[in-house]
Amino acid sequence: MKNNFVQEKEYGGYLEFEYFHGKEYHKDAYGFNTARQAFRYVLRERHIQKIYLPEYLCPVILEACNQEGVTVKFYPVDKSFRPLVDKVSKDEWLYFINFYGQFDNNQIRIFHQQYPHMIIDNTQAFFQKPLQDVDTIYTCRKFGVTDGAYLYTQIPKNIYEQLPYDQSAKRVEYLIGRLENNASTYYEEFKHIQRTYSGLCILRMSKFTRNMMKGINYDFVKRKRTNNFRHLNNILGEINEIPLKYIERIYVSLIYKKCFTN
Repeated sequence: MKNNFVQEKEYGGYLEFEYFHGKEYHKDAYGFNTARQAFRYVLRERHIQKIYLPEYLCPVILEACNQEGVTVKFYPVDKSFRPLVDKVSKDEWLYFINFYGQFDNNQIRIFHQQYPHMIIDNTQAFFQKPLQDVDTIYTCRKFGVTDGAYLYTQIPKNIYEQLPYDQSAKRVEYLIGRLENNASTYYEEFKHIQRTYSGLCILRMSKFTRNMMKGINYDFVKRKRTNNFRHLNNILGEINEIPLKYIERIYVSLIYKKCFTN
């Protein structure tokens, strides 16, 4: 009888990287190698043929749709980043980006009532918990890791569990280099690694990245980035054209966006 709890393990040779025993912030989500691959997984397993994307968009999202052969329609957003779409047909989906973490779950729930077939992009809102029964994507790359993304979904897990793991070993040099030297020395290596992501296939999150995500002090990160936001907002808030309403909550965005008046 096969023992499913026995995993092949090497002994000797040299000491391995230490295993962290903390908890991932999104420990109950599916783990993927990148956010765009998590999105491709949803497109593929939901059999999505048509989708609305916001005009204000990272190009990798459109790239993922093209890779999966999905027909794309673009929709505008208003100055508060609310989607300006009157109606989405039953056979169409809407990709909703929580720009800069500006929308709390009460607001997103209202959007979801209007657009039942919706995918939520919380890549700029890592600390915001997902709505139940709504496909929601997060990225790990707002932290010091080279890859990784989370997906909350009701897609059966047996399909996900058949995917092979990604491997981060060849990507970590620039992170270690910055720790031991400086960012500028390894910046070209960083840009090279970024260019390789477009050629990846859909894989599970690497064991290295998952281990690193277990070692992060998330409470400290939230406090630090909240303070960073407040400091930048005090300096630049008067010339920022984006109405950042949720100042006390804005740590979820991990980003401060400044737009100067012409």
